[in-house]
Amino acid sequence: MSDAVKNKSDGFTFLEVMVSLCLVAIVFISVYKMNFQSIRMADTAGFYSTAPLLAQQKLAEIDAFMNESDRDMENSGAFDENFSDYRWHTRIEDVRSEILGVEISKDLKKIIISVYSNNDKRSYHLTAYRFLQSEDD
Repeated sequence: MSDAVKNKSDGFTFLEVMVSLCLVAIVFISVYKMNFQSIRMADTAGFYSTAPLLAQQKLAEIDAFMNESDRDMENSGAFDENFSDYRWHTRIEDVRSEILGVEISKDLKKIIISVYSNNDKRSYHLTAYRFLQSEDD
C-alpha cells in the first residue's frame, strides 16, 4: 500500500500543470505589452524631440530666403535623407489687425509650419509671426 501512495505523490496533476501554464502565459503577455508600450513611447518621444528642431530649421530657411514674391505662399515637401520619415508643409499668410492698424499690419506675416511623420498620424505645428517691410518703404 505504501508503494501506491508513493507513486501517486511523485508528479503534478493535470490541473496543476494547466494552472501554472496559465499563470506563465499571463506573465508573458504582460511583459510583452509593457515592452511594446515602451517602444511606442520611445518612438513618440523621438518624434516630439525631432519635429520642433526640423520646424525651426524650416523657419530659418524661410527667414533667410523670403522676399516680396514669397509673401503669400504655400509649400510642402520632404526633409533630406537623414530625416526621410518626416515631411513638412508651410503656409505664409497676411495678418489682418485693426488694433495694429492697416499700415503696420500689411507687413505682418503669419508663418505656419507643420511637420508630419510618414509612418503614422503624428504632427507638430509651429506658428511664427514676422514683420517684413516692403522694399519701397
